[in-house]
Amino acid sequence: MDLPSTFGQWLKERRKQLDMTQAALAECAGCTVATIRKIEAEERRPSPQIAKLLANCLQITAEQQALFIQIARGKRRVGQLERVSSLPRAELALEQLLPIPKSNLPHPPTPLLGREQELGAIAQLLQVPDCRLLTLIGPGGIGKTRLSLQVAAQHQAAFTHGAAFVSLAPVNGREQTVTTIADALGFVLYGATDRAEQLFHYLHEKNLLLILDNLEHLLGDDETVALVSDLLHHALNVKLLITSREPLNLQAEWVFEVKGLLLPDSADPDDLSAYSAAQLFIQRAQRARASFKLTRENSSAIRRICDLVEGLPLGIELAAAWVLTLSCQEIAQELERDLNFLATPMRDVPERHRSLSAVFNHSWKLLSAEEQLVLQRLAVFRGGFGREAAEFVAGASLNLLSALVSKSLLRRADAKAGRYDLHELVRLYALGRLQKDPQAYEQTRRRHGRFYSALLARRGTALKGTERAAVVAELIKEMANLRLAWQWATNHQQAEALSQAADTLFWLYESRSNCREGIPLFGQAVESLQDRDIDSVAPANSNEWMKNLALGQALNYQGFFLFRQGQHPQGRDLLQRSLGLLQTVANADSVTTREALSDAMAFLGTVTSVMGDYSEGHRLLREGLSLKQSLDDRWGAAFCLRQLGLSAYYLGEYREAHHLLNESLVIGRELGNSWAIASSLNMLSLAAIAQGNYIEAQQLLREGLAHSQKLEDRYNIAVSLNGLGLVSQALDDEEEAQRFFTESIVIWREIGDDGDLAQSLSNLGHSFLAEGKHDEAEPLFLEALTIAQGSEVLPVAVEALLGLAVLAVEADALKLAAEMVEH
Repeated sequence: MDLPSTFGQWLKERRKQLDMTQAALAECAGCTVATIRKIEAEERRPSPQIAKLLANCLQITAEQQALFIQIARGKRRVGQLERVSSLPRAELALEQLLPIPKSNLPHPPTPLLGREQELGAIAQLLQVPDCRLLTLIGPGGIGKTRLSLQVAAQHQAAFTHGAAFVSLAPVNGREQTVTTIADALGFVLYGATDRAEQLFHYLHEKNLLLILDNLEHLLGDDETVALVSDLLHHALNVKLLITSREPLNLQAEWVFEVKGLLLPDSADPDDLSAYSAAQLFIQRAQRARASFKLTRENSSAIRRICDLVEGLPLGIELAAAWVLTLSCQEIAQELERDLNFLATPMRDVPERHRSLSAVFNHSWKLLSAEEQLVLQRLAVFRGGFGREAAEFVAGASLNLLSALVSKSLLRRADAKAGRYDLHELVRLYALGRLQKDPQAYEQTRRRHGRFYSALLARRGTALKGTERAAVVAELIKEMANLRLAWQWATNHQQAEALSQAADTLFWLYESRSNCREGIPLFGQAVESLQDRDIDSVAPANSNEWMKNLALGQALNYQGFFLFRQGQHPQGRDLLQRSLGLLQTVANADSVTTREALSDAMAFLGTVTSVMGDYSEGHRLLREGLSLKQSLDDRWGAAFCLRQLGLSAYYLGEYREAHHLLNESLVIGRELGNSWAIASSLNMLSLAAIAQGNYIEAQQLLREGLAHSQKLEDRYNIAVSLNGLGLVSQALDDEEEAQRFFTESIVIWREIGDDGDLAQSLSNLGHSFLAEGKHDEAEPLFLEALTIAQGSEVLPVAVEALLGLAVLAVEADALKLAAEMVEH
């Protein structure tokens, strides 16, 4: 085949060779389909920035790109394209088979317009080895998020582990930031030690582009800013791309200022359509009214609109949404009047907020009273919301939601799931309007709290059944709203709402081993509710009685999380307070109080047994089990049976332990909950090992491990590995046992579970002891003993002491033998 005579022809053939449509190439290069069409038709030449992006999209090698760009710009003959070699078919096929890096990048509904210069400049910065923290700064609505997404989409293939997008708009503080980043990465955090360390360990070997979006509201928190610096220190192959209204002011930071879209120089329609600001207005106007066209009659007004909002993408979108009801001339006139009116000489008002406020005020005035009311109420949500929540909290019908979407004030975050969200600036503007009426604001927040408390209560049963995975995914999406509702109820001592939400919220955090966030969460409620004199004889269902109930529940859940984090004595103290308080409010007529009392008995019994008081622990667990059974609470009964079985195991009552743990497994299977099944399987294996049924134990552990791996539940994965180590040890395969114990120890350290870490360290020590490797065993026993003593875990402390005793005896025996030989 002859070489194409024009660059446009060559581009078209190359695109087809790579099996790309014009739309796909346009999205890759960050331009419009019309631009690609015109280049292929030889109606225009690509800019240097577009040519550079086209070279990347068309897989032109780095050595050939300079020549390619010169040819594309018309500075070299097209005939020299023969020096830009095409990919052989075999090589192309192989490349198409390579795995695409995993990505959670949102897919914008429309291609990015303009920004060729910005994309080219950012691409060059990302190639600089020292540039590992790049912050895109600019005023709200300037398009930082959209630009970061385009950068990530174009460059994720250059990173082994792709790119990940993290929205920090609904997040507060270091701990929530760590959790949100981990959730975006699909990485499950666990509770006992600093969860940031777990994240650092996970990212240590990753080659990743990590986008942290909307960081500005966290800059006042030194711990959160330090987290960014720590990420750079611990994850040397991760590059951070951050969007913020202001720099982080870190030494490693590179700053790139994002400005408005390119403004047109003239009102001539032919010239106007080449500028990204006008292109955006035209595109959004056509989405609002399909028949809209750029004409000589409206071109001057469009240019004026773009000038008035200074190329601000959000301002352009808001203005364009009104072409359905106003002409472009009317839109420009409204904006001009509002901008002049809102201009202020006040020094404490940021200049960038002046023109933006004008855009918001203009849009606000054109809304109906009903639309204004709904938008104000929707502003109380954080992290998005569904249609049901919007209707309950804001009185938003589907028609009203659609109207606000059409005016670019509301976005469809997930059309399939019927989920929406607000641009953060729109949300803040509307929230400010709502807060001017304190009564309306309080009523809306109260309805928001009621909705999410009821949601947690309603989904609690499903969380404990076959729908666990779906419910967890649903509630994680709502985590920002759940935190907000809990905080409101706590601050206003809304005891009924707290009581209603507590159980499901606890099990959501517990099933993800998120103790570190759960402790302060329930601690806030404890501090709020206990700041008063407790009336132990308050009438049932009175406000005081309800506060006692909610306080008892909060103490119970905070106490258990402290235990899970290795703070056994502190957890036991709170659990004892919880039990005493709940005993004063529980009565036979209230299922809720009896459920709370049974939880307190079960949790305190668990902690008491682990700390070595088996008799008292057994009594509490039996009482809890009896109450759970009378309430037909099979989830709770399975928990009590697991803990009773574990207690029997530690007492050497292996047949009883096997019986109790098998009962818990049967209930878990009936519930169809993989998390409960895996927990029971792992514990049942201990009894099987103790009875010499090693094949049974191995089967139980492998099934439990499969469930846990599917759930990405590292806690139960580590439990399974530790159990498999015990089986291998019993079968005299110490090498295999040591491998399993070591793998479990790695996970225990990562998730910070000190109690189980001490157990696995002791197990590994005994394995080395069996092989006579005393030097390897001794430090393991010493570390296990130190941890167990600190957490007051008596059984593990005894095991470690026994190991050290054996080492001491054997050392003395060797010394004595040596002395006898000398004599």
